[in-house]
Amino acid sequence: MEKRSEASLKQEKYYTETAEIYDRRGVEEISYALFLLDGYIKRSKCKSVLDIGSGTGRALHEIAASFPEIKFIGIEPNEAMRSVGHKRGIPKEKLVYGDASKLEFKTDSFDVVTEFGVLHHAANPRAAVQEMVRVARRGVFLCDSNNWGQGSALARAVKFVLRKCRLWKLFIALSTRGKIYKFSEGDGVFYSFSLYEMLDIVSGKFPKIYIMNGDSPRIVYNGILQAPGICVLATKD
Repeated sequence: MEKRSEASLKQEKYYTETAEIYDRRGVEEISYALFLLDGYIKRSKCKSVLDIGSGTGRALHEIAASFPEIKFIGIEPNEAMRSVGHKRGIPKEKLVYGDASKLEFKTDSFDVVTEFGVLHHAANPRAAVQEMVRVARRGVFLCDSNNWGQGSALARAVKFVLRKCRLWKLFIALSTRGKIYKFSEGDGVFYSFSLYEMLDIVSGKFPKIYIMNGDSPRIVYNGILQAPGICVLATKD
């Protein structure tokens, strides 16, 4: 059996202990993203959706309500989270165990593959995005953190300089005493992450890329330095 990391065990414990109250947190954070996804599904007439890291299935509930005819599956590694989702009406065959970095689906299995605030919890987000792209037929919809746009103006400027000098990873290692990850009561284990750094992966298969502010239609003039979270729609359509 593969030995699990301290971060992985800590995150599983966090999700297990917070599963019952998980839906009370962060619902508003994904409502605008779901609105954007709704528009894409309608325009492109997608017939199938795979959602990565579904938790208790809050995004699946919205997708099923808006598109009752659509085929959808959510994968979630934490048993307690899946159990809550099943109790709240999501069939067991629609919310299943899965590892985002090793998806057990064939290439081009789903029209669109989605994730909502999952990648900044992943130790290897690039592996997860590569798998999402592989199993997606028409596009991927990603909504996640942009660490370069978080914090005060001074903090963002410092991050920008460190990044340009290629010192950001060293800074994170030093500031976390080598753990690389951080922990908060509101979010569990999380890593320094920017969705902008995943664009090179998605663009290889889906050349049309649309980047939107993650939590509202508020206009930002420099998304990478002003938007704390973004949504990325990458598609062939």
